[in-house]
Amino acid sequence: MWIPLLMALSLSPDALYKTMNDLKQQMQQNPAAALQTYQAIATDLPHSASQGVLELHRLGMQAAIINNDYVTLSQIAVILQQPEWFSVVKPELAIFISNFGIFYRRQGQYTLAEQTYQCAERYVMDAQQQLRIANNLAVLYRTQGKFNEAKQVLLKAKSKAATPDVEASIGNNLANLMVENGEYQAAADGYRSVFNYHVREDDHHNASRVGLNMLNALILAHNWRDYGRFHESVANQIAVAGGTLFSQYFQWQQVIVRYLETNVAPDAATQAALVKTMPALSKEEIAASIQDYIQRLALPALTSAWQQIYQPIENITSEQAQFEQPSIALKWCEPS
Repeated sequence: MWIPLLMALSLSPDALYKTMNDLKQQMQQNPAAALQTYQAIATDLPHSASQGVLELHRLGMQAAIINNDYVTLSQIAVILQQPEWFSVVKPELAIFISNFGIFYRRQGQYTLAEQTYQCAERYVMDAQQQLRIANNLAVLYRTQGKFNEAKQVLLKAKSKAATPDVEASIGNNLANLMVENGEYQAAADGYRSVFNYHVREDDHHNASRVGLNMLNALILAHNWRDYGRFHESVANQIAVAGGTLFSQYFQWQQVIVRYLETNVAPDAATQAALVKTMPALSKEEIAASIQDYIQRLALPALTSAWQQIYQPIENITSEQAQFEQPSIALKWCEPS
């Protein structure tokens, strides 16, 4: 356990810059490694507030959220809540607080997540931040099965979308909602529009992410014709983006498509390769899709391995769901 305010040996500017680039790359390819990298240098970060150090804390926060590490997340909050950090953090404070809402949602702490988003709205600096929080709130409602509330939040946000990238993000979440409602082809059409936008912008990371969402919707719709049409385009985006998680998810999709088309189960070697991807994928938002594929395949080796790793929100025990300081993010909204 690292202590955020003591024993710091400041890293040089070159070391900070290199670590920042390493973290950004690891966040795309291996978030668990990103968390380890951040924890390794956390005590060596300068105590003085600066944009560069803030960016490292932001990356550390993202890694902690994906890896369900509340200890690291709360320690970052303790640092950023120091008075000397306020002027540096304030322009992005709404997003930092909103990130805690994402964490609480992933832990099944829905009421706390909603309170956190309400807190974040107090620090919104522009329309784009407001729309990002609206996006996150809609995901929270969708996770709870409140589809109408989620749709209304997204439609309201879409009408105010100030930039094409924000509109694309909202479009992706609207398509996510359609998947939850069983509107698979409509969802695929929505994803395709967002995918094409990211391809035009040469945003290979988001094109890969949304492209995989599109392929998943086409799989659920059993639309093999369109899957065949867009399969290669998504593969090309993944190859350029270089994200390991993208490649692993794509690997699962290829296996499930072959199985659904031929009714031939993957061989032992393929199953072993899929099992190796489980630790990383089980921590991602796409874990529910992987679970769906495993249920469709109904292979004992895959089912057993997944059950040992994956823990859906509804199975989180009350002990795991309670945190020592569950409202730490709300301290930003306490009366001074």
